[in-house]
Amino acid sequence: MREWRRGLLLAAVVLVVHGPCLRFGYTWLDDHKLVAESIPLLRDPAFALEAFRDDVFLSSIGSGFYRPLMTLSFMPAAILSGAAPFLHHATSLLVHLAGVLLAWGLLRAMIGGRTAPLLAALLFAVHPAIAQAVAWIPGRNDSLMAVFLLISFLAFLRHRRDGKVSTLAMHLVAWLLALLTKETAIVLPLAGFAAAVASVWGWGFGWVDFGLLLGMYVLTALGITVGFHRLFTHKSFETSGAVRFVLAALGSMAVQGSVLRWVAQHRRHHRHSDTPDDPHSPHHRGRGLLGLVRGFWHAHIGWAFTPDPAGLDRYVADLKRLTSVRVASALFPLWIVLGLAIPAALGGVLTGSWAGALLGLLWGGLARVFLVHHVTWSVNSVCHLWGSRPYPEHDHSRNNWVFGVLAMGEGWHNNHHAFPTSARHGLRWWQLDVSYYVIRLLAWVGLAWKVRLPAPQLAVTA
Repeated sequence: MREWRRGLLLAAVVLVVHGPCLRFGYTWLDDHKLVAESIPLLRDPAFALEAFRDDVFLSSIGSGFYRPLMTLSFMPAAILSGAAPFLHHATSLLVHLAGVLLAWGLLRAMIGGRTAPLLAALLFAVHPAIAQAVAWIPGRNDSLMAVFLLISFLAFLRHRRDGKVSTLAMHLVAWLLALLTKETAIVLPLAGFAAAVASVWGWGFGWVDFGLLLGMYVLTALGITVGFHRLFTHKSFETSGAVRFVLAALGSMAVQGSVLRWVAQHRRHHRHSDTPDDPHSPHHRGRGLLGLVRGFWHAHIGWAFTPDPAGLDRYVADLKRLTSVRVASALFPLWIVLGLAIPAALGGVLTGSWAGALLGLLWGGLARVFLVHHVTWSVNSVCHLWGSRPYPEHDHSRNNWVFGVLAMGEGWHNNHHAFPTSARHGLRWWQLDVSYYVIRLLAWVGLAWKVRLPAPQLAVTA
């Protein structure tokens, strides 16, 4: 079969499987809010530049959904057909088809042959996880991101062969454009992680890269676990203003929100743990396997896309009275920049090269943020679904040994929910709790005091 016939086969499969979406209308809320009710803006060509300054989603949802390229992708159909949904769905289908063809091309370039790339591209074309990106108009941002990332990888492969500046520039431009299709704070670390893994093929993975990844992971994860969680949220120990400031800065470098917002959401979680008012409970999302998947997605990452409730500040009224915390929270953008610049600078200095600086940015910066994100979010999702419950009377929290290790002791989550103000989460000798060991070290050198622990007779496991 000639190559153009294989391409036609892929196009035909996409049309047959996803063609019924062309008859769909709008889904409630997102399609109406983000497309139908925004038609006057989307039909105005002058809005193309405005979208980059104040994306329509910022005003429509009230949260930080900065994805201007998706907004621009709505404009041609809006100009041609207004609010009629057919062209909007047709555009989503064409974007997905472009991604399928690019994936096919990338696989041909990477593994060669004819059958394997075609079968893999066919699987990508019809996979059930892709249905949302085609049937749900705002879900197009997933397909758009895939298109730009695939172009980026193809350009990178071409650059490895020809060494031209133009192919390197295309790689970088496509990679940056991918960041403007989805929520940047989540997509940027994902794209950086993908780029870091891809860099192993060309540059390898050296000890400097490993040291920057591990060092920045430990420091920023401890900023979350010791600082944001055990100190600021639960007041499990006391310390000086300087230590509070440093812990707030390190936690902010994990890019999970400012310290005040993070603490407010987490205190809300404990107040309503595993009830419908819990901001990130995996429960109450339906029954069966579909309900489990929906619940896991919501608890892991979906909750971050919902608007903050009114009156969230009331959960942190005490912290707003502390100058060190208030200033550290206001400087959140600075900590993000430093969290990326520090490993990049160290990588450049330690290797004496710009390539080392780039790898430092990828491994110690973006890839590290990606890993800390998903380890932290797994405490919300995994540790409320799978694991042991020595204290079953409170909620659905679980002790999970995997995240007890990866999350610096936070995975002993059922223990924590039983004794939320305890500085120690690993209550048994074998329950590794690196965060508690750090608190003990701070107390030993006089930088922490009034360390709170549960009474021994209460901390007996079932």
